[in-house]
Amino acid sequence: MNFFEQQEQARRQTRTLLMLFALAVTAIVLCVNVVAAVLWILSDGGHFAGPHAYPQYFFFTNTALTLGLIGGGTLIELISLSEGGDAVARMVGGRLVSGASSDPQERRLLNVVEEMALASALACPKVYLLDQEESINAFAAGYHPNEAVVAVTHGTLTRLTRDELQGVIAHEFSHILNGDMRMNVHLIGVLSGIQMLSGFGRHLMDFGGRVWARPERDEKGSSFQAVLFMAGLVLFVVGYIGLFFGRLIKSAVSRQREFLADASAVQFTRNPDGIGGALRKIAGLSDRNAPGSQIRHPNAEQLSHLFLGAARAGLMQGLFATHPAITERLRRIFGRHVSVLDAPVVQQVELVDPRLPDLAFAPVSFAEATAAAVSPVVVAASGTAVLPWASADLDSALRDPHAARALVFALLLGDGLQRTAQRAILDAC
Repeated sequence: MNFFEQQEQARRQTRTLLMLFALAVTAIVLCVNVVAAVLWILSDGGHFAGPHAYPQYFFFTNTALTLGLIGGGTLIELISLSEGGDAVARMVGGRLVSGASSDPQERRLLNVVEEMALASALACPKVYLLDQEESINAFAAGYHPNEAVVAVTHGTLTRLTRDELQGVIAHEFSHILNGDMRMNVHLIGVLSGIQMLSGFGRHLMDFGGRVWARPERDEKGSSFQAVLFMAGLVLFVVGYIGLFFGRLIKSAVSRQREFLADASAVQFTRNPDGIGGALRKIAGLSDRNAPGSQIRHPNAEQLSHLFLGAARAGLMQGLFATHPAITERLRRIFGRHVSVLDAPVVQQVELVDPRLPDLAFAPVSFAEATAAAVSPVVVAASGTAVLPWASADLDSALRDPHAARALVFALLLGDGLQRTAQRAILDAC
């Protein structure tokens, strides 16, 4: 697999699709202006007296109102979606995995996440586990890269080898690095704004229809109400057509970002059998009518675009599919057709990768220097990324957010008499 070429192709197609998305919004504004101009002429008896027939700022007002409705709906949705990755993980029943967990499977998961954080030069995200989900799936969520969380299903822990789990986590880190989470939030926000435009048109139709039906209306009022009804109808139709094409483009963008994340996962791990093996197991489970990648939680459909695999069976095919077909993803990873794999429960849990001292992560930004700063030999020898001089208590404290803050402040204190004087100042405060 030429993962660099695959990544560039996915990025190029994403840029094209985003341009189409912007053109779709522009087309909505133009349609509203054209129809508004026609309705204005009809309301004036059908007489067109040239450009001066329209009131001053007519088209500017139409454009501002249309963009205002779309922008207002976008802003409302962005506010609701920017609560953070923790809120998103809890939406689907996620449980925060403690850094001090002694469970072998959870320990292996935390180790893999730490390795990927080092390789990608990102802050180590919080890790959530979807205990009730036996399918193989995962997602990354959060508005900013350094506030992201990674969540995996219970089936991902129990059915994947360490290499496959590493491939899945690398895939999710690619979404974080490439800003896919923020892009998805923005696209969802704009779609909500377009939907608000259509909703406003529906209310305008209802209002115009009710007034039009009154028996006491005069001829002039009847004409105005007819125009009001028609304007609402146009906004409703244009909004829904825009929403249709917007969702179509958003789904295409989502599929391209999945291809990009698959290619990046191979780049990070240098092992196509990692993410490839996980996808082959998802396909194997689906062929046996097992869960595959499907998520049972009722909120899963709302977050379907975030997951590694299709969270709902109905979202796996067609123009509105949030993910490419697994067969196509596997063909791009391996360059040929490959068979599916069984997904039995893994009996032996490898806490660390036996190849880790020789594993060469591809540099991402300043990731090469960061990865070199923490010796892989230390990681492999200890089973977790701890410093060689760290005691068990200190290691545990470093993994607790509150205790880690206290340790940072402790590092600010000097030695000997200087520390005594500093503590006296703190006590006096």
